[in-house]
Amino acid sequence: MNLEEQFNWITGLLNQDQVPYWIDSGTLLGVIRDGKILEHDKDIDLGIWAENEKYLQKIVRTARKAGYRVIVFSFRGMNYKYKFIPPRKAKLFKISVNLFRKLNGYAWCPQEKLLKRQQYPGRWKPHLFRLCKFFTIYFYRKHFARRISFSSKIWRLFYEMGTWWIPAFYFEKIISLKEKDTYIPEKWESYLEFRYGNWRVPDKGWNFWRNDKTALKHVPPEVLLKI
Repeated sequence: MNLEEQFNWITGLLNQDQVPYWIDSGTLLGVIRDGKILEHDKDIDLGIWAENEKYLQKIVRTARKAGYRVIVFSFRGMNYKYKFIPPRKAKLFKISVNLFRKLNGYAWCPQEKLLKRQQYPGRWKPHLFRLCKFFTIYFYRKHFARRISFSSKIWRLFYEMGTWWIPAFYFEKIISLKEKDTYIPEKWESYLEFRYGNWRVPDKGWNFWRNDKTALKHVPPEVLLKI
């Protein structure tokens, strides 16, 4: 299975079970601009509204039978992402299904990023970083975890939290992209401009955490939501 076949596989499952979804972020960019998945990307990015989470349960079971590990990320009891991780030997992408909720005209969804070693305070930071990376990535998350709560104080020691904060109207109407048998935001062109600026010019060095200045807020969800 190659990347295009993987994309067709996951969208085929979603279509079959009539899950209301859209392709998002770098996946949307690649499909629209290049007609394919961006090979320098790291994930297949999909979005759904959190109210439709129930539709994912059958897909999770099917994916696990196909050898995928599925981890559910949550924040204060609310699931916000399903991460489908392919078998180690398969040269495939991880699949991220982000669950968006509405607030004050915006679609929001938490987003996590592993802290870099230099971000730890004090002289003991290199040792803590090695320990936390082994435990969270190479030991627990890569082998055992099926659910991770990023509101937990332990996980927040190791991860920086941000928030997708996107005008909700971009996702309120989804249309079919028939040539790929998938779904995209109706206002896909203005959405890509909102996210990437001049999205027609490839930029392999673009990083969502560093470069996405409009859609990603570098503050944890509780700050924006005031909870």
